[in-house]
Amino acid sequence: MRLRTIILRVMAVLLVAAVCALVSCETGEIIPDLHPMRAQKPTARIDLATPLANRTSDTDEDFITTCYDRWLTAYVGSRIIRVQLNDREPASFGPWNARAEFGTTDASEDGSLTEWADHYYITHDWSDYGKQILTMQPGDTITVNNRTFVVSDVCNYPKDSFYDEIVHFAGKEAVILQTCYPDSDENRIVYGN
Repeated sequence: MRLRTIILRVMAVLLVAAVCALVSCETGEIIPDLHPMRAQKPTARIDLATPLANRTSDTDEDFITTCYDRWLTAYVGSRIIRVQLNDREPASFGPWNARAEFGTTDASEDGSLTEWADHYYITHDWSDYGKQILTMQPGDTITVNNRTFVVSDVCNYPKDSFYDEIVHFAGKEAVILQTCYPDSDENRIVYGN
């Protein structure tokens, strides 16, 4: 189960538990003691615990998901590093072939292109592929493993990041190319559809 789903469910359960605890607490006399001789305890009681417990789930999860997505968008956006692009006509790259090595710890030492996750390709900056990735810009066309896509954006992003961050700004359906940016703590990210 994804971490975000677990967090959302735990927060919803805690919220319901807190509301239920507040509603079910004995608060003493609710009617003020205006006439000491006639002070009475209430004769009616409302049980809000059941209706409140039934109202959580979808609405609360949507709210929490929206808040999380807004935070992640702001966080990821603050880490994107814009790059200076060349002024040239769009170019074509490929066809390239990449072997699947999902979740490998590093790009292949032989300089080849590696499919690290579905439609997410990595290579070293010194390789032939890496050198070409470092020159790419929006409008370029690339064919990898018989899939052709057009570059929609290019940026650098800190190496100390997670896959989910890159996919968040590139898009779940995007094809992503990544190589190190020479002599830095950044990766060059090229993506498109």
